[in-house]
Amino acid sequence: MSETEIAIIGCGPKGLYALDSLCEAARRSPRHRFTVHIFEPSAHPGAGPIYDPRQSECC
Repeated sequence: MSETEIAIIGCGPKGLYALDSLCEAARRSPRHRFTVHIFEPSAHPGAGPIYDPRQSECC
């Protein structure tokens, strides 16, 4: 059984998509084990700094 460590830098939309893809790969190949480390500086994971809910309504 092999084990891999993976890092996702930023958990905005693309980071969440990467995590979802990794989860799907894990379901298809349960023998290959991996550990995922997520590094997200934002207080709102999943939104990313562009979609921060504290932004003003102004364009």
